Amino acid sequence: MLSLGAKISEIVNSMVDQEELSAPEGSPWARGGTQQDARMMAVARLAAENHEGCLVEIGCSRGGTTVGLAKIAREFGRSVIAVDPWENDAEYQLFLKNTYEYRDVIDVVRLPSEHQAAIAHIKSHPLCFAYIDGKHTNENCALDMETVNHAPVICVDDLWSEELIRAFNESPREEIWNESCKEGYIC
Repeated sequence: MLSLGAKISEIVNSMVDQEELSAPEGSPWARGGTQQDARMMAVARLAAENHEGCLVEIGCSRGGTTVGLAKIAREFGRSVIAVDPWENDAEYQLFLKNTYEYRDVIDVVRLPSEHQAAIAHIKSHPLCFAYIDGKHTNENCALDMETVNHAPVICVDDLWSEELIRAFNESPREEIWNESCKEGYIC
């Protein structure tokens, strides 16, 4: 039987073969974006199938990823903790509109992820999957990773940023990252 890390690696590497350029060559967004949602949702589903707890998303913006996670949460009788300060009220209203159909499984925390109340809320819930797409600094990413460390599977987005790569690489847990992908996984 394959380990969780081996299963995640298998999902990631099989989907990388389907990647196409999504921006001009040389751009940090050139590769890794066209299949990212499919990879991440496949990994989130694997986590929900094998572990109890909520799914959490740090950095939700307009709610596109939140909807995908909410579909999985609903399927498994779970919830999604959506953490974002939404400093722009128009963007927050768009998030609410885009996620309206799943409002019964979404627990909105309208705070920065580094706020003590947000940290306490996340840590008070068992997690099966965590997606980190918050502030793009080493310090914030490391703090977000520490906050969700009790999740068996953590996805860190935007690994084109040297600061996030450094935070990702400092994890003592198993890391799965194909450099053709924008995201990496910790399990």
